[in-house]
Amino acid sequence: MPQQRSVDLLNQMTLGQKVGQMCHPPVIIAPDLPLLAFHLAMGRTDSPERRIFDQHISHFNIYGNPSPAQIAAKVNRLQAVAATTALSIPLSISSDPLHEVERGGGIAAFSIEGFSQWPSQLGFAATRDPQLVRRFGAVAAAEYRAVGITTALHPMGDLATEPRWSRNFGTFGSNAALSSGMTLAYMQGFQGDALGPGSVMTMVKHFPGGGPQLDGRDPHLPSGAEQVLSGG
Repeated sequence: MPQQRSVDLLNQMTLGQKVGQMCHPPVIIAPDLPLLAFHLAMGRTDSPERRIFDQHISHFNIYGNPSPAQIAAKVNRLQAVAATTALSIPLSISSDPLHEVERGGGIAAFSIEGFSQWPSQLGFAATRDPQLVRRFGAVAAAEYRAVGITTALHPMGDLATEPRWSRNFGTFGSNAALSSGMTLAYMQGFQGDALGPGSVMTMVKHFPGGGPQLDGRDPHLPSGAEQVLSGG
């Protein structure tokens, strides 16, 4: 039983191995020069192999501009490395959106040649069609699983209530009821009615109450730490 296996695994783990499960660093595949420079400037020089062996990390987020074949090849190599560790915990590979039509407007969404291309979340919201969103999720999930991605770092459940905010294109708009219905359909498309071998887990983001950012600043940065919620 999965629950019994999980309990048995936890009982074998050291504190350091458990701490490693709480980390989620990037794995860079086919980066362009600006991305590579950014990561070097941030001091991100450890290889994923070292993170797997020395830091006991098994969750990774794909960065870069790879082809589907490059993603699959890299993930397969890293899964083989993970299989040789003491506990052989398989990796969980995640990604920001990879299916957005080129220059679709999403600040953290990417268009990778080889994957099907779809509108941004805001474009989906304009259709007012949750079933279309669910169909997209099922197609995208199959493509994710084909290259080894098991977790979607999306959709965005934030509301586009501040027009200066640069992430509005990544939301389902400003209508809370519409956003809620679209978010649910998106999750059902990726995950199915229940999590199973063909599912891709979704991580709805970003932050509680996300959207009404002071002066449109982004909460990923220190300058965007404040939100302006109704009623003060």
